[in-house]
Amino acid sequence: MFFEWLDSKGEAAGWEKPDLPECPRSVLDSDLVRYITKAEDQQQYLLKFVPMEEERTSASASASTSTDNGGNSNGSIHSPTLTSTSMSTSMSTSTSPPLPSPRSNCIKLVDCNGKTVRTGPTGWIFILRDHELYATEKIAQSNGNVKFRFHHSSFFGGKAVAAAGILITDDNGQLRRVYPHSGHYRPGEAHMQRMLYHLYQVCGLDLSTFEVDMQQIMHVSRDIRDARTPKGGRLVVESNKSTKKAKKTDSLYLKNATFVALFLAHKAKVIRIGLLSKIHKVRSVLASQRTPRNVLNAIDDGGYWPQRQRIVKHK
Repeated sequence: MFFEWLDSKGEAAGWEKPDLPECPRSVLDSDLVRYITKAEDQQQYLLKFVPMEEERTSASASASTSTDNGGNSNGSIHSPTLTSTSMSTSMSTSTSPPLPSPRSNCIKLVDCNGKTVRTGPTGWIFILRDHELYATEKIAQSNGNVKFRFHHSSFFGGKAVAAAGILITDDNGQLRRVYPHSGHYRPGEAHMQRMLYHLYQVCGLDLSTFEVDMQQIMHVSRDIRDARTPKGGRLVVESNKSTKKAKKTDSLYLKNATFVALFLAHKAKVIRIGLLSKIHKVRSVLASQRTPRNVLNAIDDGGYWPQRQRIVKHK
């Protein structure tokens, strides 16, 4: 959208479209990211959490609605077809850690047609916006000579979202993992807090039944030093001996979602009450002078403790 606007401004000013030898115009125009701006198209990617026994009810209701509306005829290039390799067979070839075993959580994820969402081990990209969850496979589809890529920014044309990342479900449609991975939105701690709050308060999920990658929250390095990454964090491509940055999924730091929610909540409170700033003040006091009185003088910042000292001295 931005580059279309840029081209239109240039054409209005009489400029030629950029066409560089390093990246010809034909290459730019043949590899595009799809942006969805119509609400009816966005609804195709809407997901819901429902009790396990409600799958048939949801499917029947969706089928009735589709029949009344005459089906989907909007000419959309990308369709959220739920086709993926079975989790049970794919995990044998995946290098990711094994998924946690299902517990008493009887809520599963379904698509807009009421079908169970089975993402496979690579997961689906998702965004959370206006208290609704949207997700699909991250794929590229061709239309003639043009390739359309579907990224996190595609769901709402690059607009702001409450959370973004990757979710993984098992063969029963139950959520097993959430990765706050998005190159466009760069989700942080606030995004993950909103996502966990939505899953717990709105969707009614038991947070103890799935895991969250804390790699970015805990600032875990992607430096993997082994035969594949001799330079630390750089994967060696055997075909041409070149190197590329290791994927985030190669350095997962998985924690139970309950732990993550409590960790983020306590960290936010600690920051709000100024505890971390007081700890920094304590560290600023020389170790040889770190007596209780000196520490209290440093962190109290002219409050109760200095006043108490003056009262005692006056007496």
